[in-house]
Parts: sequence; structure tokens; C-alpha cells
Amino acid sequence: MMFDFFPWSEMIVRRMIPIAACALLAAAAGASRLAAQTCPAAAAADTTEWRRVDAGNFSLRLPGSYRTPYGQRLDGPIRSWNAPHGRRVRSEYGTAGQIGNTSPAINRRLACDQGPGETWRIVAYQQRGVYGIGYYGLDPTEEGRAIVLMAESTRRADLPELLAIIHSLRWAGPPPFRPR
Repeated sequence: MMFDFFPWSEMIVRRMIPIAACALLAAAAGASRLAAQTCPAAAAADTTEWRRVDAGNFSLRLPGSYRTPYGQRLDGPIRSWNAPHGRRVRSEYGTAGQIGNTSPAINRRLACDQGPGETWRIVAYQQRGVYGIGYYGLDPTEEGRAIVLMAESTRRADLPELLAIIHSLRWAGPPPFRPR
């Protein structure tokens, strides 16, 4: 046994694993409650004065207070827009199997809305004092490509705005299905 040198360490491990598991379950339960409370709230944000921002393969509608950070490459697969009060939107576009591996948007347990065959999903999450809405979706105009889009704020009251930003996503390029 690997605990022969420190007999008390086995006792600690036996007690800490159940405690850690309970903490993870409580966090997941809290996240599912957040998702249930947040996702229907999209109608609460007024988007009439927002501008459409072109990001290459997709576009978003953003409030006027969001700005692109200085020095961001315009053609890169990772984009971000920041606004006052700790609000930000980040995107990562690329090969479906390689993007967003550590993103909450990939977590199926947090999903509050999803498309057919899990072609896309929207999640609501809270971690380390940040509230967020995440989106993971396959690009319908390019085979094997996907996006992870995350809108975050330090204030829970911003969740309707963040969800409206996520819902404003529009894909560029030709439509995936052409009428005959």
C-alpha cells in the first residue's frame, strides 16, 4: 500500500474523496438550477440599439459598450470583446474536435437548450465569481468546424444580456442546404 509511511494519510484520503464528490455534486446541482432560471430569460434584454459585429465565419449583435481589445488580430480564430463591469464575450472557432476542450460550453450536464443531434448547445454556468452563458455549435456552412462562444459577467443581473448576445449568433457563408 502506498500509505505505509504515513498511516494517517489513508484516513485523510478516505474522508476527503467523499467530501470532494459531494462538493462536485452540489456545484452541478447549483449549475442546473442556474440553467433552469437563466435560459428562458432572453426576452428580458432589449437589443434594438445593438450593432452587428462581423467576426469572419459568424457575426454577433453587441451593445455599444463592447469593444475589441487593442492588439487583437482580426483574422485569428480566437476573438474577444470587453465591456464595463467585468462583461466580456469570447469566441474560439476551429476544428470541432480541438476547440474549447476546457470550456464550460462543452459540458453537456449544464445544457439548458440544445439542437438536434447535439449540433449545438447553450449552457448557463457560474464559476469563481463569474456568471456565464456558453454556446457550442457545429458550423452548418463548413464541415468539421465549430465554435465555442462564451459571454460572461461578474454580475448575475447581466445574464439576460449575455443570453441575448449568444442568441444573436449568425453564421456567415452560404446556407448549408440549397433549395432544388
